Amino acid sequence: MGGKSGFGVLLVLSFLVFAEGLSWVTASGPSPCLITIENDDEAAYNNNQENCPTFRVGSEILLTRLDVFIGSHDKSIIAAFTVVLACSTIQQR
Repeated sequence: MGGKSGFGVLLVLSFLVFAEGLSWVTASGPSPCLITIENDDEAAYNNNQENCPTFRVGSEILLTRLDVFIGSHDKSIIAAFTVVLACSTIQQR
């Protein structure tokens, strides 16, 4: 990897490690939960933290919910993209 791209990857990985560590510290504390877990989701797998999911587990929950949303609204998303594409094509002429 080159200079700028290597630095960017290192910066993103550092942020992810920092966010995961911070989420483990604050998961069982009195801080507010941004993601509520459902009955079939576990907060942080087998670590007895029942209040808030950690960063990694919360990311998995959000990705699952996004997948369900896209699966149920796929035709609407394609229609909206088609309208945006048509508008951007018309404006270029």
